[in-house]
This record gives sequence, structure tokens and C-alpha cells, in this order.
Amino acid sequence: MNEPLKHIGPYTIEGELGRGGMGVVYQATDTRLDRRVAIKSLHDQVQANPESLPRFEREARALAALNHPNIAGIHGLEQDGEHHFLILEFVDGETLAERLQRGPLPMAEALEICGQISAGLEAAHEAGIVHRDLKPANVKITPDGQVKVLDFGLARMTASDPVAQPADETQILAARDLATTVGTLLGTAPYMSPEQARGEAVDKRSDIWSWAVIVYECLTGTNPYAGRTVSDSIAAILTTEIDLTALPLSTPSLAVPLLRRCLQRDLRSRLRDAGDLRLLLEECRDQLFAEPDPERDLAAIVDKTFLIDDEVCRTLDKVDFDPQLIGWQMQYADNERPSDILQVWIPSFGEDHSMGIWRDLLASSPYRTIVATPVGLEPNAAYRPRISMKNQLALLRHLVASVAAQAKPDKVVVGGFS
Repeated sequence: MNEPLKHIGPYTIEGELGRGGMGVVYQATDTRLDRRVAIKSLHDQVQANPESLPRFEREARALAALNHPNIAGIHGLEQDGEHHFLILEFVDGETLAERLQRGPLPMAEALEICGQISAGLEAAHEAGIVHRDLKPANVKITPDGQVKVLDFGLARMTASDPVAQPADETQILAARDLATTVGTLLGTAPYMSPEQARGEAVDKRSDIWSWAVIVYECLTGTNPYAGRTVSDSIAAILTTEIDLTALPLSTPSLAVPLLRRCLQRDLRSRLRDAGDLRLLLEECRDQLFAEPDPERDLAAIVDKTFLIDDEVCRTLDKVDFDPQLIGWQMQYADNERPSDILQVWIPSFGEDHSMGIWRDLLASSPYRTIVATPVGLEPNAAYRPRISMKNQLALLRHLVASVAAQAKPDKVVVGGFS
């Protein structure tokens, strides 16, 4: 089959849609029904592998079991001599991978696309099918905005019970092939779940992890687990904590804990069901498009003070220590928003938490945020105690520890200006 294909049965080949390490996808016309189709063929050396035909048949059965607007369907399985072909629904448009080459998506577009992907996953999981290769290159977006999940070549039929299935021979071979591509840019590896990267059993929760990685990439424009080699990506998947503070400020606050639940390495803590995923994402979209409530934002900004008592002062550097610091009240503002992240901003010297720029930041931040005024630099202060930079930082740590003890965030992020 090294000769260029022109015909496969009643199908006329018009050109290639894509080519990869396993095979080629052609665009063709069904001369009987006068419609465009996509035809998937394996390379000769892959087809020679005795596992190739069972894999093709498995993909055909998986697709035949699905009938959903967000999943590209199958028309049939054709044979030409020793070669087998999948006749698939032709989906016009660009892949999500091609769209991401232009940068991150606007929030509303990202939530819409990822919501349709989750709906396709829900249908597959309800049919007992785990995709196992979910990535932007396997998601097509039509010109009218409909999303289609493609390529169920690594899909596995499972029991309705969400028990993890052991890795089969195809999965082991695919992992081995990936391991030989050291030094190349990666495709699939950065979207693997931890259990899949370790070659362990996978179930539908593996697809949920991959979905969350896609959401993160849609919103930030970067894949947090992309590496120069497969080994780099796998190491990142198994050890690196995803930085949710990199999400845009416009991200609905409900989306942060949702992504955190989907990206738990411990399967017992990860979100288990794509149906729940879809419903939670709908709540995020509702939150994004809800009418703004200025009163709620203004009410969230509360001016507070932190008492610098004798116990706090005993932890400070006593060089040039000003005893009038005991009893001083460190001033800060707090938006009191429920969040897994505590964000701390430190104004530059000469500014304080009551300035407009900081009030605007507090109002717009989707995270629990505080802005602290450096001690002794409060406006209209009658007395300014002598205080070293070292002690300024120590007092800020006490303030953050006090707020964190009440808020119990998963992460604290500190930023400021010199």
C-alpha cells in the first residue's frame, strides 16, 4: 500500500487530511451517496503487526456504539486485500490544536468548546467506552462552532462499573513507541493521566484528567506538562503541581476548584463522572454570563487591621527595634472571596491598600485577595516607627499566616512592587 491511493471500493480519494506515526487519514467521496467521508488507513509496517486489526475492529465497535452530536461517527469498515480501512464521518473545520496555535481562547469560547467535549465524553463513558487519547489534535471544531471528538483508536470497552481496566497490549506498545521518540516534540504524552503515564490500569477518570489539561491549555495557551522529551513530560505529570494562579482573572471562581478536582493524582480524590463535569461546567458558564453585581463586589472589600502584639514582636530582629511597634495595627484590605487560593499583594512604598488601583484589583480578583500597607507608611500616620525591611517581611508573614489560618487555602501567592 505504498502506492498513492486513488480508490477504496466505491470511495474516491481526494487528498490527505492528516498523517502520523501510525497511519494516514484521507478525505474521500462516497460515489454511491455523493457525500464526503474520512478514511483511516494504517501504515504498511503497522498493519503487519498482528495487533493492528483487533485495534481497528475495536475502534469500529466503539464508534458504532456511539451516536452523539459531539462525537464523529463511523460509516463502515472496508477491506481491500490484506488492508482494512475505517470509513468515518467527515468533519470540516480546524482541530483544537490548530486553533491553539493562535494563542489562548477567549473565556466564553473556551468554556463552550470544553463543555461540548465533556458532553461527548459523557456519552462515551455512559456507553462504557474510555477514550484514552484525548488531546486537542483529536478535537475538531466545525465552522458553525460544533465540536467533534475524534480518533477512538485507543478506546477501550469497559464494564459499566467504573473499575480501572488493566493496560492491554496495544497500550503497552503505544507507550513503548512513545518512549523511543526522545528529543522530539510531543503530542499525546502531555495529556496522559498519571496512571496512564505509569502504564497502570485506567478508567474514565483518566479522560477527565486529560480534559482538565485541555481546559487549562485553552485558558492559558500553554500545556503545563509539555516537555522537550516524553520523559520530561511524564516526569512533570508525576511530580509537578499545576499553577492555577496562571488562569486569567476572568476565570469564573467555580472553575478553579473544578480543575483542581479533575487534576488530582490520587484517583480516589479525582472527579469520577463526566456528567457531573458537564453540569459543573454549565455552572461556570452561568457564573461567567451572570449580570455583574457591583454591590456584592463593593461589599466584599473590607478594611481590616492586624494587631502587632508583644508575642509577634518577640519574633522580630531586635537591632534598632522601636518599642512603640508593640500594639501597632497593620492595615490591610480583604475581599473575603471563597477560594482555594490566597493572593497577597504588597504595594510599593508610598502607596497603601486604600488606593484605587488596589481596590479595583480586590473587586475583580476571582481569588481570596488581601492588600497590605507596609507598617509605618500608612497615610496621615502621626508617628512612623523605625522598622527594617527584614522586620517588614516578618510582620507580613505573620499577617498572611493569620489570614491563612482562617481561610485554609491550598496555596498562597505573594506579589508586589519595589
